[in-house]
Amino acid sequence: MKAHAQRTARLQLIASMLEGQPWQQAMANADLCIGRSTAYRLVQLARDPERSEQPFLDDRHAPVCQRS
Repeated sequence: MKAHAQRTARLQLIASMLEGQPWQQAMANADLCIGRSTAYRLVQLARDPERSEQPFLDDRHAPVCQRS
């Protein structure tokens, strides 16, 4: 399972996107560094009751994000 800080950030990202925020803003607010497709994949998984815990068990790594 992912570290507590990572799980909390993902939960915040998912909640923000479900409230209607764009993925870039939700990512910045959650202090995450993930791509657009990953963000939408997390939201899609969260909406599926059978797979809703999968975003927290997935150990794939996203590419390093460049912040300006």
